[in-house]
Formats: sequence, structure tokens, C-alpha cells
Amino acid sequence: MRSNAFLPAVVLTAGALLVGCGDTHIDAGVGDTRDGITVTAVGEAEATPDTLRASLTASGTGTTSEIALENANRAAAAVREALDDAGVPEKDYSTPGLYVNPEYNYTQRGQELIGYRATQVFEVVFRDIENAGGVLDVIVAKSGDGVSINGTSLEVSDTGGAVEAARKDAVAKAKAKAESYADLLDVEIGEVRYVQETSAPGGMVFDGRVSAAPKEAGTEIDPGTQKITVAVEIRWSLRD
Repeated sequence: MRSNAFLPAVVLTAGALLVGCGDTHIDAGVGDTRDGITVTAVGEAEATPDTLRASLTASGTGTTSEIALENANRAAAAVREALDDAGVPEKDYSTPGLYVNPEYNYTQRGQELIGYRATQVFEVVFRDIENAGGVLDVIVAKSGDGVSINGTSLEVSDTGGAVEAARKDAVAKAKAKAESYADLLDVEIGEVRYVQETSAPGGMVFDGRVSAAPKEAGTEIDPGTQKITVAVEIRWSLRD
């Protein structure tokens, strides 16, 4: 049978030793609401991205700003046509930027106006990753040198299941850690006093990329996986 006469002293000493660990601390005291074992843990889960975001720029040049804008509009029309033909709904693409700027040639004699460049930026959401690469190929083919791909990013549209799995993993890790410390201190954990999620779900995409395959194969999108993390802090009481 365990003796409780010296329990507070044991727990307080262990707590002092564990302060530097950063993820586990122990508070004890008779009648103190903070007594118990408090543990933090990070749970992880993986999800497969199902959405590709792409930033495109349609551009055109000309001796006047009007001509440059006409050429950029022609390239932008080709982008819209390719998106419409691929079944990408209008709500999934937008043009947040439109610019017309002069271009200069700089020499020792100063700057010399050589023409104008107009650009229109597209932000596109592809919800069918498997066919997104083929759509990008069509856009480039239709627009030629008038379109550039600025970058892409992969996302998980619904992280609910992965977040739930990460929470479950975090709680399991926290409980195992609390039981481990309780065993080392020759005490027993009791009821859960509180649970707090200390960080919002987040993650990092890894193994996800856009690859340029052989010409006959076309561009392929490799979604890879995304890590979802959840951090929790849980306090257990100590049994008498």
C-alpha cells in the first residue's frame, strides 16, 4: 500500500527537477486546485492533398500601352478558354492583378523608353489534381509565350478527419507520458482536471510537387502527403 504522508514532498521535488523539460510539469499541494500532473503533447496525422492552387500571369508587350494591353488581353482570353474547356468553374479562378507599365533600356546616356508591358494575374483553384497538369499544358499551348506559371501549392480541402486523428494521437501520447511520470514517482493519476488545445491545426506539405514529364506524357502533379498537427495540454489529478 502506498503512503500519502510524504507524497507532496516527493511530487514537489520532481516538479522542480522537471521545469527545464518544457513539456511536462508537476504541481502538488493539499487542497490546491493545481495539484496533479500536467502534460503537453503533440499529435500527428497525415492527409493527401486534393486541391492545387496555381498563380498564372498573362502578359503582352507593345509600342504603346494600348497595344500592350490588347496583347495581354488576348493571352488572358486564351487562359479563360482553356479553363472553361476543362470545366473549371468561374468561381474557382480570379484576376486579382492588372498592370500596365513602361519598359526602359538603361544606358550611360540615361533611360530610353522601348515600349510597354501589360500583365494580368490569375489565381486558379484546381479541385481535380489528377487532371490539373494537363489543363496547365493546354493553357501554355494556347497562350504560348504570353503566359507564365508563377507557382503552385497543394492543399487539403477538408482536414476534419485528419485533425480528429491528430487529436486522438495527442491525447494518447499525453496520457502515456502522464502515466510514465506517475509510475516513476510512485503515484497514480486520477481524473482529468482540464484539457486545452494549445495550438491550431497546422502542417507542412512534403513530397508534393509539379513534375515536368516527357513531352508526350505531359505535366504531372504529385500530391504527396500533408502532416496535420495538434498540440494539447492535459492535467490529471493525483489519487489519494
